[in-house]
Amino acid sequence: EFTGAGIMTARNGNHELAVEIFGALEGLFPGDAVVALNLALAHDGHARSLERAGHEDRADTAREAAFEAYKRALTADPGEPAVHYNLAIFYLHQRAFEKAREHLAAFLRLSDDREKRAEARRIVKEIDAQGLADGMFKRAYDCIRMGREEEGIELARRLLEAHPTAWHA
Repeated sequence: EFTGAGIMTARNGNHELAVEIFGALEGLFPGDAVVALNLALAHDGHARSLERAGHEDRADTAREAAFEAYKRALTADPGEPAVHYNLAIFYLHQRAFEKAREHLAAFLRLSDDREKRAEARRIVKEIDAQGLADGMFKRAYDCIRMGREEEGIELARRLLEAHPTAWHA
């Protein structure tokens, strides 16, 4: 019942309360992968909400908390497909395409969910087709964000040479 309340609270957009609920559940059930996953999802939802509101510093803190909860979930049950799938989505939002692809591949090995498997295959195919998994895109993006435009542009040029149809280059 407590888990259901946390899920409904998160779906209704009250991520802070959802984080508190799942944090309490994690205290009651330490080492439970699903509880840690729910906590990670609540933190991630909170981070996205904060980001939309323009609170980048607080969003970064929530993303870090989400990442730590994902790590606990993965440690608790490395064979849980839902952890790999959701962690891959988290990495996609961070533009960490190599890590996202890695966890999507693990999800594909572990899951029998036809619908999510099809989505995971589609994302992997897109990552591969666009050359996102080679790390060059992330490095170029990071350089530009950190004010090193010339270096970022050069990396983007190299990415475009390697993948001429890549929209992001």
